Amino acid sequence: MDELRELALQAFQQRTFSPVKGIVGYHFLQLSADGHDYILYESLISEDDLPNILKHANNIHPSITFFQIRTDRAQSIQITRAGFLHLATLMGLDPQVLYLIAHDYDGYHHLGEADNTATDFLGTSRFSLIWNRRPQSQSTVALVLVRRDSPFPELLHLANTYRNHLANPHILPFLAIVYIVRVFDRSVAQDLEKIHYVEARTGYGPNNPVSPSTRFNIHDISNWLKEIGALQAYFANKHRQLDIVRQIIPSIAQGNIQNHQDPLCMALPTIEDIARTLNGYITYLEERSKTLVSILFALLTHEDAAASADLAEASKRDSSAMKAITILTMAFLPATFFATLFALPTLQWNQDRIIQRRFWVYWAFTIPATAMVFGLWGGMLKTRRVWRWLGQRWAQHQTRDEKRV
Repeated sequence: MDELRELALQAFQQRTFSPVKGIVGYHFLQLSADGHDYILYESLISEDDLPNILKHANNIHPSITFFQIRTDRAQSIQITRAGFLHLATLMGLDPQVLYLIAHDYDGYHHLGEADNTATDFLGTSRFSLIWNRRPQSQSTVALVLVRRDSPFPELLHLANTYRNHLANPHILPFLAIVYIVRVFDRSVAQDLEKIHYVEARTGYGPNNPVSPSTRFNIHDISNWLKEIGALQAYFANKHRQLDIVRQIIPSIAQGNIQNHQDPLCMALPTIEDIARTLNGYITYLEERSKTLVSILFALLTHEDAAASADLAEASKRDSSAMKAITILTMAFLPATFFATLFALPTLQWNQDRIIQRRFWVYWAFTIPATAMVFGLWGGMLKTRRVWRWLGQRWAQHQTRDEKRV
């Protein structure tokens, strides 16, 4: 076990931290002695204040303390490494948990010896929750590492709702599974709205009639494909997170095996049923989104073919226009030729001798210049062919050399 802790500390050195001291979110909830009142306190504190606050965390009344630490887009923890390790030591966390933190593990993990100082870790796509229980003081101290979305104030609202059960040693994992189920309920409703929107725009389904001749914008279809494709990834993640919920429920039930009348244990079957139903509905939406993606690809192919047909038609019109221009040019060529010819000073139409002595100069320059233009054009075409042939020969030569090697 000590070897695993040493390896965890080594792996933790790879995790990045803020080079300067950071700010920590502090959330504290305590039940009064008579159980009818409570204290709720929230503030932002410097990491230097953490030791002093932890000294007063051993309350004689049931309480729960959250320390919220954010991470940036690069998953760098926004306090110093020394400050984080000092906090973990003061909380009494098992060093094995540092390995899970270093690699952003998901799932529920119970670490440490089978005693009262065990450390629990819960990793989700939104946050990591690390805590240990202090049975002597009936207090729980939890560390929340925000990965993507902060669970506050939702998590604190749930803690306040279940404040009469703060003395229960399984209050935190219970709050976590309730939080996940509630968040996914709202998220699935939003996902369904996105699917409904795309179905209505594309005419998919009996309740969304759209004319067969309706044309769609390729840009819109691409955006819909991105949205539905992202939903499929979210659905897979939701399945994974609900597996965590199903993993936590038995651990809570086993921890209260001697007290089946515990209110939290009595609520577990309902939560498990909700999670099972939610998981089945997510599977249904997943299949629905797959069908919608197939339809969007078919529409994209259809619109691409239609765009190609339009392009061919436009090219045909351009070709017809070029033919018209060519014909018009040909129609004016004789007139242009004769106009130029009659304007030559070497042709005197009002005299008895029309063709003058130097008329040959005109042809002496015209014929060679015309031949030179056609020669340059043919030479350019031939040069391209020569370079293309040389390139092919060079590629064949290189291929033969590689085969010999």
